[in-house]
Amino acid sequence: MISKWKDILASLSKEEKIILTSVLFLFIGPYSLMVFLFGVIVWEIKEKRFFEEIKNQPGYQFLYSFIFLGIVVSLLCKNFMGLVNMGGYLILFGFMLYYRKHLTKRLLPILLEEIVLLSIVVNIIGLGQFAYLSNKHGHSFFEFKVFNSPKKRITYTFWNANFYAMMIEFVIVCCMTRFVQVKKVTSKIFYVAVGLFNLFLMYLTGCRAAFMPFVLLVPAFLFLSRERVWGILSVLCIALFAIGIYFFPQLIPRIDDVKTVDSRIKIWTCAINGLKDHPLFGQGPQAYNLINKQYGGHPAPHTHNIYLDVLVNFGVVGTSLILAFIAKMRKEVSQLCQWKEHPEYFAMVVAFVIIVLIHGIMDCTLNMPSTGLFFLFIVNMGCAKEVEFEKI
Repeated sequence: MISKWKDILASLSKEEKIILTSVLFLFIGPYSLMVFLFGVIVWEIKEKRFFEEIKNQPGYQFLYSFIFLGIVVSLLCKNFMGLVNMGGYLILFGFMLYYRKHLTKRLLPILLEEIVLLSIVVNIIGLGQFAYLSNKHGHSFFEFKVFNSPKKRITYTFWNANFYAMMIEFVIVCCMTRFVQVKKVTSKIFYVAVGLFNLFLMYLTGCRAAFMPFVLLVPAFLFLSRERVWGILSVLCIALFAIGIYFFPQLIPRIDDVKTVDSRIKIWTCAINGLKDHPLFGQGPQAYNLINKQYGGHPAPHTHNIYLDVLVNFGVVGTSLILAFIAKMRKEVSQLCQWKEHPEYFAMVVAFVIIVLIHGIMDCTLNMPSTGLFFLFIVNMGCAKEVEFEKI
């Protein structure tokens, strides 16, 4: 394994190695990740390449108008946390200029392989954290007791359990992608095993919303990847799992905890009141912190609904800019459909979008550097340059 990776790294360019290093920092932690990305951007500016790369981003006019608007609105509303968030957006999208310029098609399977292998290390640490929390609160590790309190659930370095769960959702899709790419039975078994390991850790996070997207994304991914037999089997398995949940609801952790649903309804009601007062431009990122204080809503860092959160933060104008940017990106994503040898890459983008849209009904777990950059890595795969494709 070590010699194999030495050979792979020796064949890559310096720029490709930097992209792989950013993937490593993706799993080390959000703060170190942002420092690394910022360092790459500073270097690109120093080399006088950064501003030239902006025009290669589809819809850059809409994207940077959106960021400028977010900064101005945050300043006017004295939303200093929002201002920090907008700075984070600049770093993420700034690094994506570098990623888009140097991403190659031969790098894609290597990048996915790195993600899968790193997830094993991360989840072993997650198991250790779960063992510590179980012991601390009077339970055996093998009881697999998942607590309702967020402070008693595993997070790794991803701030809270829900962010950790979305990272795992993304990793499982990477495992599925490598599963359809490899031909050896032993390799397929490996990716199934790693995928199940990740699924188990997702269970231990206690994030119920994380299970919802898989009902749609697994068959969608397999059928789009032209894996018809596996697609049919997945539908049957999901149907059996649904029947099992009906008779044994305790299979999903915290399924009987309705307090969080009640609190979300209170949060959404408060957020809607704030939106009515600032419908055009919102109040900047993390605006719910301001709205909550104004209307005495349920305490929370955000609205726990990605659709409502975007409107509350950026209003109708800001949301329109985001949608215009997405429309420009759609054409590039659709180009992945023309890559006949690897339909799984387009299927992968669709799966990531499904995760965000369905999980986003109950949460805003894309609002973190690690989950945000992970998502951007995948939806920007359509810009990969054509070089000699190497299988690993």
